[in-house]
Amino acid sequence: MWVGQLLDWGKTSAAHPLIKSSAVHYGLEFIHPFRDGNGRIGRLWQTLILSKWNPLFAWMPMETLVHHNQALYYQALQDSHAGAVDCRPFIGLMLEAIANSLYKYIDVAAETVVDVGVNVGVRDEILQWLVRQPHLSARELATLLNKSTRTVERQLKTLREQGRIQRVGSDKSGHWEIVERSV
Repeated sequence: MWVGQLLDWGKTSAAHPLIKSSAVHYGLEFIHPFRDGNGRIGRLWQTLILSKWNPLFAWMPMETLVHHNQALYYQALQDSHAGAVDCRPFIGLMLEAIANSLYKYIDVAAETVVDVGVNVGVRDEILQWLVRQPHLSARELATLLNKSTRTVERQLKTLREQGRIQRVGSDKSGHWEIVERSV
């Protein structure tokens, strides 16, 4: 009966989804309705509540956050159970873990946007040059494209991983072979 009440509260509460999801997660841990898997079910519900609020959270499951903060997670559960039940230590930890994770996502997104924004079309330009001059080195391509050697090396690596080009022979005396002729 307590689980039903908890989930009804989670469905109807006006609390912010970050707070509500953490409270439902904690509530399932506290009620402990199953012999095993209570934490996993709590984390699943937290992910569900958050992903309904913002789809970004479908890609940031609580399982990962807890894994990266496992000792703190268990300590927050203990602190919340000590004496009178008070879920604030647990909610505080989860909010901090989510915030830290979002900062990481923002950093990755910023790097991606900068990389994509500055280097749009570089791979296609590289392919066009390699069709005409397959013996070009990364350094020579960088000069032709007015890009850094490191940028060109990264783009060549991506093209290789995508199976669009391959190196035949050594780095010094070999040449590039275009696998895909959509240039």
